[in-house]
Amino acid sequence: MTLSEAQTKKINDLGIGKNVTSKIPVDDQIAAIRKQLILVSEAVKVSLDKDFQALEDLVAAEKKKKEKKAEPAKKTAKKSK
Repeated sequence: MTLSEAQTKKINDLGIGKNVTSKIPVDDQIAAIRKQLILVSEAVKVSLDKDFQALEDLVAAEKKKKEKKAEPAKKTAKKSK
């Protein structure tokens, strides 16, 4: 049994995809897709789906929390005599 050209291409594409996917963490892949989706949505002036918008709002809130934690605590230095 021999494979058609289309079947061979599909197998090769899947192999390449799996190889790339294994080198990039899934969370990074999802973040890249989210960023690209937002750019496309803005470019074509189509609002985001409500579920996707909720995800983006959650991500923004988590980033704000992380930034607040990263800010150094402001302490007043007392001079010792």
